Amino acid sequence: MKEIVIKDIEIASNIVRGWLLEEYPESQTEKGIKEFSGRIKAAIFLIIIGTEQAEEIFKYLREDEIETLTFEITRVDIISHETKTNIMKEYEMLSQLKEFNSIGGVDYARTILEKSFGEQKAIDILNRLTSSLQVKPFDFIRKCEPRQLLQILYQEHPQTIAVVLSFLEPNKSSVILEKLPSEIQADVMRRIACLNYIMPETIREVERVLEKKLSMIDLDYSVYRVGGIESTVEILNLVDRATEKQILESLEDEDPELAEEIKKRMFVFEDIIMLDDRAVQKIMREVDSQELAKALFGVDREVQEKVFKNMSMRAAAMLKEDMEYMGPIRTKDVEEAQQKIVSITRHLEDMGEIIIVRSGEDELIVPPDFNTKAKSFSDIILNSDDDIIKKLVKDNKELLILALSVTNEQAINKITNQIELFSRIKFKNKLKKMKKNINDIPSIIDAQHEIIYNLRQLEEGEDNE
Repeated sequence: MKEIVIKDIEIASNIVRGWLLEEYPESQTEKGIKEFSGRIKAAIFLIIIGTEQAEEIFKYLREDEIETLTFEITRVDIISHETKTNIMKEYEMLSQLKEFNSIGGVDYARTILEKSFGEQKAIDILNRLTSSLQVKPFDFIRKCEPRQLLQILYQEHPQTIAVVLSFLEPNKSSVILEKLPSEIQADVMRRIACLNYIMPETIREVERVLEKKLSMIDLDYSVYRVGGIESTVEILNLVDRATEKQILESLEDEDPELAEEIKKRMFVFEDIIMLDDRAVQKIMREVDSQELAKALFGVDREVQEKVFKNMSMRAAAMLKEDMEYMGPIRTKDVEEAQQKIVSITRHLEDMGEIIIVRSGEDELIVPPDFNTKAKSFSDIILNSDDDIIKKLVKDNKELLILALSVTNEQAINKITNQIELFSRIKFKNKLKKMKKNINDIPSIIDAQHEIIYNLRQLEEGEDNE
């Protein structure tokens, strides 16, 4: 097979993503490769076009998609000439469709297909593709404002409302859900969660009840996948906390298993990046370090950094070391560890210890304290309680020697007065040597930050007691 040149990398990347998501119907699949999964097709295609063009396509894909493709590529063995030909035929057909979708018009599609494949082949392709070009049910509703839809749905049966909301975007569905009578909100969400496939007759019945009609499409041989847990979670994540709580409590009474499954998915581990630092620190205090190490396996760097920056330098270093020495971990174990932390997070929110700000809710604004100004390391030490300082000294002597090497004598005396005499002499001698050899200011600043962090932890511990 001669060298293949991809004309439009962006279209190619969209086709590859479509293969990964298995979004192309069987009518768009070449006969010789019908048994191949979309992932395998995408992997073979990237091998066929060569590394340079594959790298260009990777620029348009997400990291998880690239990882999936890389894994599939490593599994591909020998590619037959027939398989290569069929993969490229399917790619050409899909690329023509992508171009057709972006420019529009059946006549245009027929023209470019005739130029590429001849008149008869163009007719065959168009006949196979027209079934996938139908207008989605309730398409006319998507253009309506939520308040208009609310007027239409307000007096309808909860099952009718559930079907309609399942076809809408989650942000629009959440607005309507909040305005529905509280006594039917949970019922509607339960029905959405329990939906799976809807027959065309049901859709037509709902449309007739709403006294609307869809564009002329044939639904006789189609079913639509709607609703389900994911749809429920997307909608609930966008409503206010009071509405969410009321719905979940009602669901717990009617269907505890369904309510628990929904709650598990509402706040996922990666959402920890949306929390403020104080909330993350509270969560970390409740989490076992081994479970945390497992939970951080394979997550985005952004999530890891969010956790590390809310720990002391020493604790973060120990956590990283634990992760390095744990070796390979089963996906199941990682997910279980993450779910434990999610459960702790939800519990802390229920207790009012932390706040999870949801989409559509007002952001939290912390009032400024006009009576205080930024304090230096020395100020913080001098203003701390002696009992707290004594506890601090017990486990942080070496770190304190580094931190105190560029501070004033008052702060040094505050610390050393909490050390028993013999140890105090050794401590001061080490500190004197350190002052003579100051050459790493960043490390000293880091040490001061960690001392302040440890001090705050001790103070919070005192408050809780």
